[in-house]
Amino acid sequence: MVTTAGKKQGEAVQPVLPAPSWSRAGDLVYISSIYPIDAKGNVVHTSSFSPYVGESEMAAQARSVMETLKRVLANAGTSLERMLKAEVYLASVEDFHEFKLVWKEYFPADPPVRTTAGVGEDHIIPGVLLNLSGVALAGDSSWKREVIHVDDVPDPMEAEWMPQAIKAGPFVFPANVPATDFKTGVPVGKLPVYPYYGSDSEMQTHYILQNLDKILKAANSGVDQGVKAQFYETNLLNFHDIDGIWGQYMGQTPPTRSSMAMRELIDRRHPAQRLLHRAGRRAQEGGDAEGHGLPPR
Repeated sequence: MVTTAGKKQGEAVQPVLPAPSWSRAGDLVYISSIYPIDAKGNVVHTSSFSPYVGESEMAAQARSVMETLKRVLANAGTSLERMLKAEVYLASVEDFHEFKLVWKEYFPADPPVRTTAGVGEDHIIPGVLLNLSGVALAGDSSWKREVIHVDDVPDPMEAEWMPQAIKAGPFVFPANVPATDFKTGVPVGKLPVYPYYGSDSEMQTHYILQNLDKILKAANSGVDQGVKAQFYETNLLNFHDIDGIWGQYMGQTPPTRSSMAMRELIDRRHPAQRLLHRAGRRAQEGGDAEGHGLPPR
């Protein structure tokens, strides 16, 4: 472990990135990207002799990533039970079910929120099927990790095994979900008999933000308390429509935001948005109402 200017960092555990395995800022621990590779940098593969029996390639690589995550968290003085959010990027969303089965093994109850998207073969290590990064609550933090649930908002737990949001201290981490009800798949959009009326992108963005506002209010926050947001879109030609609706909800002081195209989302037809929000109704520049610094990405 390295300590500089009050910041603690863990030594790199994979011979890939010139970055610490973890970095602590205040009550939060940030985990660098983890790849399914061994100590020598070799890609992990299934030990099964056949693609039709035994553990799949995705399951083997996902388990490798989760085991490395456990070690990194332990080195940082925390654990899987204190994970708040994760970002998972798959080579193919068709492997999501196999990934979810392993994810559920390591988070059998109260899992963290998650972003999951497909990036194709664009990982920096050829042959890997996923990478994972995340944020955890420090082991000695006094902040309470609270799962947020709202009954009249679609629940991603069964489909994706994650909650609607996690609250920790002054921050709320909503799940990154597309415009789906997790039942019928497409709850909003233009009617097939009126293809020239309305915009699917605008309707889906309304749907996402309306549900998000309900979740945030249950956590004593709101869309006006946003700190950071990320847009994931499968077609940037929809950006103008989405951006216009975003402006209607964010008002005069929107949060910082990044917008990007993704090859695939878990539901391939919809945009998705991930946001970090403050709990409580007061905010000050550079920190929250209690003087805590705003967390980095």
